[in-house]
Amino acid sequence: MSSFGTVLLTGAAGKIGLRLREFLRPLIRLRSTDILALDPPRDGEETVRCDLSDPLAARSVVAGVDAIVHMAGIPREAPIEQIASANLIATYNVFAAAHAAGVKRVVFGSTNHVVGFYPVEQSVDASALPRPDTLYGASKVFGEAVARLFWDKHGIESVCIRIGSALDKPTNVRQLSTWVSYRDLGELVWRSLVAPRVGATIAYGVSAGSRCWWNNSAAGHLGFIPKDNADRFAAEMTEALASEEARGPAVVFQGGPWAADGYDAA
Repeated sequence: MSSFGTVLLTGAAGKIGLRLREFLRPLIRLRSTDILALDPPRDGEETVRCDLSDPLAARSVVAGVDAIVHMAGIPREAPIEQIASANLIATYNVFAAAHAAGVKRVVFGSTNHVVGFYPVEQSVDASALPRPDTLYGASKVFGEAVARLFWDKHGIESVCIRIGSALDKPTNVRQLSTWVSYRDLGELVWRSLVAPRVGATIAYGVSAGSRCWWNNSAAGHLGFIPKDNADRFAAEMTEALASEEARGPAVVFQGGPWAADGYDAA
């Protein structure tokens, strides 16, 4: 998209949403929404409290925006009833509202957990079949499928960002492979908004690093180049790296403890 007026950010009271508000406010006019109470708006921002599982509320909050950054949802494993409302129905409602309002681009906050059951030895790119490690991961597979549907059927472009471990810095060995700095994630979201002709793109939200499991070559047209690198934190984990050995699903699979939780396939 070459230009736009207002961008809707959903999930704006969440951990990632709060950081994206800070990153995006200087760049665009922002409409920030969440089911939870929001901090007062800053210059160039409006805030709206909204339950996106209500289709009429979703249509109302989407009206008048030019693009959507959809980060709302439950970001962890939860009972299926909660996942269905927040991650399935709400995501569908956002895309349906975008279609009704003539919005032509949605940036969707997916997760690395859509491929969490791939082994850590395997490099995974955007063409890999989903292997979710949780109901949460499966709900994001649904979101990616909805994004593809609305591109193929209605011409709504999307970038589905499979977000890694969004933190100030890696705190364990797994995160040396999955870490994304908030600066890099903000830049990837911005590139996803402004890049021309994205179609239905899948990108991995991950900073640089020699241990990274994910190949982002299929998203090269976004022009995203990470500024941060997980390798600079490896020295802080020397003992953990030296003692790491294959000892179950938490180490064998890319989803780590998410894949290990409740695992009894062996």
